Amino acid sequence: MMDYIIYHIDDLALATASLSIVFTNVLTVIKTSTFLTYKREFKSLMAEFERMYDESGAKRCLVTLNVGAKRFVKLYFYSVSCTGLYFTIKPLVSMIWAKFQNKPLLLELPMPMRFPFDFESTPGYQFAYVYTIFITIMVVMHAASVDGLFVLFTTNLRGHFVALQYFIETNTFDKSDALLQRELRFYVQYHVRLLDLSQSVQHIFKPIIFGQFLMTSLQVIWALSCSAVGTAVQMSQWYNLPPRHRHVLRLMMLRSQREIIISAGFYEASLANFMSILKAAMSYITFIQSIE
Repeated sequence: MMDYIIYHIDDLALATASLSIVFTNVLTVIKTSTFLTYKREFKSLMAEFERMYDESGAKRCLVTLNVGAKRFVKLYFYSVSCTGLYFTIKPLVSMIWAKFQNKPLLLELPMPMRFPFDFESTPGYQFAYVYTIFITIMVVMHAASVDGLFVLFTTNLRGHFVALQYFIETNTFDKSDALLQRELRFYVQYHVRLLDLSQSVQHIFKPIIFGQFLMTSLQVIWALSCSAVGTAVQMSQWYNLPPRHRHVLRLMMLRSQREIIISAGFYEASLANFMSILKAAMSYITFIQSIE
């Protein structure tokens, strides 16, 4: 894909389309490598959640939440799979349709990729096509699996916290001193256990969350880098234009100075906001380290 980007570096649309997929694949690599690095921690978390499912007395709440979480994960997996299937069969459908209309047959790959061999004719094209499908399946399976684990972990944590709140709110505390001490001890131990689990989930998913934020922000910045248009006008041979036509480029320069922004509810995805988030994050990290 990087070879494809370099080859089409002068075509912003093609380069951007391929770079977005590169970012997605990089994020999948981050997810997979994080899972392999913390494989023991993942197993320990799953075992701990299983033990707490039987010991905490919160089965009813957890069953309901897990049903919703499983449905959400399935929906997410199906949506990602459908996206991968679309990219996989789209070239085949296009070639069949072109042959049906007696148009020139263009060999197209599922993803914008280039290979260090002849992939534009048989049998190199067939090998490149099968390889691309295999990589797509691997990306879909790994991304959906790790994301599904995150949903299930956080859902179970939320269920346990809700259960603990329910135990405390519905307790009248009108009991003997020995029974009260036993129940309060259970609440404290349950709470500490949940806090430890929360820290573990945060620790193993921290690289993935950071990678998700970084890759998404880079895609937005790359796609919305409209200020380069003004630079291109300045670097062009604008002086060869007749004076009556130069105002067109002048208007384009003025418009390129206004940043393109994607609004998502209360958040606006832009380069300025991205940099401000990074600065704030570094300030918080420095502050916390100074306290520790």
